[in-house]
Amino acid sequence: MNAARTRDEWFSIIQECRSSGLSDKVWCREHDIPLSSFYYNMRQLRNQARDIPLSEGRTKMDSTSIINDSITAGISGRETH
Repeated sequence: MNAARTRDEWFSIIQECRSSGLSDKVWCREHDIPLSSFYYNMRQLRNQARDIPLSEGRTKMDSTSIINDSITAGISGRETH
């Protein structure tokens, strides 16, 4: 039986996985970690606003870039009178 991992341990596990270059599925299989546990704990950490790298091939969008894109779209979409 596996001992329960702390949030800090899960954070380290997720960081290690994401920096490995492997897919989450392959990395978890190689480390005998259930994929469902991996994603459950990732959601828990994200809900606590921890900075978790995205999976390989995805880009990170932070709230600042989303806000800036929204402002730019709003300005360029305005009609001038």
